[in-house]
Amino acid sequence: MATTLDDLRGLFALDLTDAVLTCGGCGASTELRAHDLYPDAPALVVRCPSCTAVVLRFGTGGGRVRLDLSGTRLLTVTAPSAG
Repeated sequence: MATTLDDLRGLFALDLTDAVLTCGGCGASTELRAHDLYPDAPALVVRCPSCTAVVLRFGTGGGRVRLDLSGTRLLTVTAPSAG
């Protein structure tokens, strides 16, 4: 079964599809949903749409969740309004 961005919702309390990732390689800031997504790799791989660098890897297995943001300089998420 391929890992999807929906699986990230289980890890974070916020919906990350509107989050903005700043690429550690080229510095471009783009919404996560605009990034190139490769769900059929051994883990979910997300690449920068500007320079194609890997900015995020996410995988599950062996009772663990692994999230690698080493290619991301900054992850910006809008906090939900209190209500």
